[in-house]
Amino acid sequence: MRTQRYDGTDMRKILTGMVHDKAVCARIASIWPDAGEGLFASSWANLIGGEIIRYFRKYAVPPARQMGSIYEEWSKTTIAPDEEIECVERFLQGVSDEQHQDAPEYLIDLAGRHFNKVAMDRVVEAVKADLAEWHVEDAQMRLDQLRRINLGA
Repeated sequence: MRTQRYDGTDMRKILTGMVHDKAVCARIASIWPDAGEGLFASSWANLIGGEIIRYFRKYAVPPARQMGSIYEEWSKTTIAPDEEIECVERFLQGVSDEQHQDAPEYLIDLAGRHFNKVAMDRVVEAVKADLAEWHVEDAQMRLDQLRRINLGA
């Protein structure tokens, strides 16, 4: 049996690119949903991603050094669980220490693959749940509605 360990490196790279790079942020902002689930698998990454996209859509630049201020504002009003708040804090501490080194085109490709995997995982889980309840038509409809996320890299 083949196993794979996932440590969130891709997610961190994508989020870091969104924080620092205008091309990466603009491309992801073009497909980021206005409401509902974000494009990442984890809720804390979707919180951060959503804040980055809101900032970008308002000011047309990635937040970069403003992430600390954005976090402070968010943390005053959030009702997120403590565990999520800690994940956001840890990520933001790391992002301030990390240098953004990856090429924007690479990060856009990586984001496209990552977001497609997350979307497929979500559909697979929903289809399994439908099939467990013998809702075959619903499962088929979910599969038919699955569309590839295209970042146009």
